[in-house]
Amino acid sequence: MKKLLLYVLVIIQSGMLLTSCKRTEDTTWEVDAWGAVARGTLSLEDLIPDSLLQADADQLWHLHLTKNLTDFDLDTLVAIPDTSFTTRFIVPLSGGPFNIPAGTQIINSNRQNQFGIANAQLTEVRLSAGKLKYTLRSYINGDLQTTLTVPGLSLNGTGTIIEAHTLPGDQELEGEIDLAGYQVDLTGTNGNSYNRLFSNMNVRVSNTAATAAQVFQNDSIVVDLRFEDAIISYARGYFGQHHYDLNQTIAANEDLHLPDGLINLEGMRMNFRIENYVGVDARIHLNNIAGVHTNTASEVALVNGEIYENFNVTRATDNQGVITPYIRSVELNDQNSNLTDFAENLPDQFVVQGIVDINPLGNVNFNNDFIYTNQPLNLLLDIDLPLNIAMSNLILRDTLDWNGFDLEGNASGKLYLQVNNGFPFSANIQVDFTDVYGGNTTIILQNGQVQSGVLSPALNSCVATYSLIEIPVSAANWSKLKGEGKMNIKATFNTSDYPELVGLYQGYKLDFVLSGNANLPINVH
Repeated sequence: MKKLLLYVLVIIQSGMLLTSCKRTEDTTWEVDAWGAVARGTLSLEDLIPDSLLQADADQLWHLHLTKNLTDFDLDTLVAIPDTSFTTRFIVPLSGGPFNIPAGTQIINSNRQNQFGIANAQLTEVRLSAGKLKYTLRSYINGDLQTTLTVPGLSLNGTGTIIEAHTLPGDQELEGEIDLAGYQVDLTGTNGNSYNRLFSNMNVRVSNTAATAAQVFQNDSIVVDLRFEDAIISYARGYFGQHHYDLNQTIAANEDLHLPDGLINLEGMRMNFRIENYVGVDARIHLNNIAGVHTNTASEVALVNGEIYENFNVTRATDNQGVITPYIRSVELNDQNSNLTDFAENLPDQFVVQGIVDINPLGNVNFNNDFIYTNQPLNLLLDIDLPLNIAMSNLILRDTLDWNGFDLEGNASGKLYLQVNNGFPFSANIQVDFTDVYGGNTTIILQNGQVQSGVLSPALNSCVATYSLIEIPVSAANWSKLKGEGKMNIKATFNTSDYPELVGLYQGYKLDFVLSGNANLPINVH
């Protein structure tokens, strides 16, 4: 429901008898307080998010909903765990001490560090986030210039270079690199390996050193590299063989609050679709897709022979970042499935059970699996529901903030609910008030009848019907309404000739105004 304008507009109409006589007692006047308390408009767009509604050429609303039936993330196949590498680069000399003059190289050493990536052989990754923290400790007594080069860790084609200037005596330096946007070559020293990062350490006595470095056997530079919170946006290599047992419960749509009651839906179209944007082969076998309506605990399994077959899913192809996915679609209708029964259960959850095997035939693509983690492997249900519906005791609920009456004294009186109903449904309205603590609920209106709007089929429109509901309010309940809280509205709808269908078109709406008439005692001294 649209956010209602809640305000109190109270006009006090009063008259006072003026006299020059001295009053001997208080005079009590009964004053009516009138005012609009709440007003609003209810339309289909207020019940269903705009993103899910589309109108066809005849202005009939359609509900379009696409739901991913899988929530497993294939990017876990290529996740890089937090990893630390500690490497000691030793001076290649025996004996000592040796006095090494300025500008002389004393260490030049290559290393490759292996990532402990489980069940995957990665050759290349790109990162969207992460940090490289490094610590360098010098155990050489000299003025040194140290350069650690990691050509395979690059940003915009430029490899990473970590430089440090250390002075005589044990010294420790620290730093950090933000890895967002970095590319990582994991093919190692010779470019034909996997999960390995090549680096080179070069240490020389500084060109500006005032004195020679004094170097002993086993003197060293120790480097700690710590990769933390690396998030991969792209990976290539061989991702291994994996088996998933699917047993998932997934919300149908967090923004779509389906009502209670019986509903007759016809004309629905649904597609079950597999989309594979990942460069891996897969085998999928589903055992069950069921829709669950949690309020009634009712569950309806989707019946269709084709969606429960074995699906051999071919890998996607990558042409310089342009992905051509594998897509397989199965159209469901009332002839090949129990689609209407499935839909009329109004599921707010889907239960999916089955198995998924990744790379069931092994490394058949020779370390050329790939994944862009924002384009996964999906199992989808596409729903297109023309909103030709019939309803029996269909319940919609809404809650609005209540700011309270600004009235002094102990009032009693009436509320008036004025409704212009432009929907082709009659409705029964219940209104109750819950205090700000949520502990006490007071029923204000139990059984308010709202007449159905009048259909004009030739115009695809509905002529609004006016209803006035008078709501007596006791002094005790009026006192409660003076405080803040929540006004809860429950509307039970029925189409006139259930199960005959009625179309919902653009322009259908319900306008209402809630106004007050209080008998308020005022004492004049």
